[in-house]
Parts: sequence; structure tokens; C-alpha cells
Amino acid sequence: MIDGIYVDQHVVLIALGFDETGAKHVLGVQEGATENRVKRWRGGSMILRWIGATIHELQRGFHRIKGYRGMKDLVTALRTRDAQLDPPIDVAEKVA
Repeated sequence: MIDGIYVDQHVVLIALGFDETGAKHVLGVQEGATENRVKRWRGGSMILRWIGATIHELQRGFHRIKGYRGMKDLVTALRTRDAQLDPPIDVAEKVA
């Protein structure tokens, strides 16, 4: 999730991530001046370009999770184990 605040003539954008418990984690912060930057507003696509550029800048601070290369093997092993369970788990079954 991207959130931001406009203070005076500066914009501060924050990239937030959420874990499985719903706790927020700051993935990155980008600050920049906006004075004299916009010559002509050209619709909603301009904000998408700004967000894209900010995310690109924030990626420099991102780090890969240790063991991420083995994630495919883990998912495959878990799916194989699920297929072997008796009775099989019905993931589409709705519970009350």
C-alpha cells in the first residue's frame, strides 16, 4: 500500500506492507519537493507515473528474504502432501 502526506511544498510517500496478523511494516519512505514541478496537469495518469517513479526509488532499500529461492520447492512439497491426505482437503468448501 502506498500512503502519503503533503507538508508545505514537500510530499512524503510511504510504502507499507502487512503481515499475516495485519501488522503494518514500513517498506520505504520517499521525500521530495514538488514546487515548480507540475507545468500542466494531464489527468489521472500523471499520479500513476509519480507513484511508479517513487516505487522504483524505494526498491533500492528492499531486501530479499533469506531462503526465497527455496519457496517453490516448499510450495510443491506442501501441495504434494495435501494431495496425499486422506480424505483430501476441499479448499472450495465453505465453512459456517
